[in-house]
Amino acid sequence: MAGHKNKDLPDDPATIEETRQYLLDAIRLLGQNRTAREYFDRMTALYPDRLNPGPVWYGAVGLLGA
Repeated sequence: MAGHKNKDLPDDPATIEETRQYLLDAIRLLGQNRTAREYFDRMTALYPDRLNPGPVWYGAVGLLGA
């Protein structure tokens, strides 16, 4: 069972694969963006329908600085 996800999505391999791809994209974009704002903007453009963008921002600031 997947956690921290949209409760309306099923717990199936496709949902797990989407999360895996999201994390791979996050790693890739961390290497391509020098500021938290650039990273945040690119991640939210790539995944505009994610449930909560807050963790993306806090992660960006924590990893790339304010």
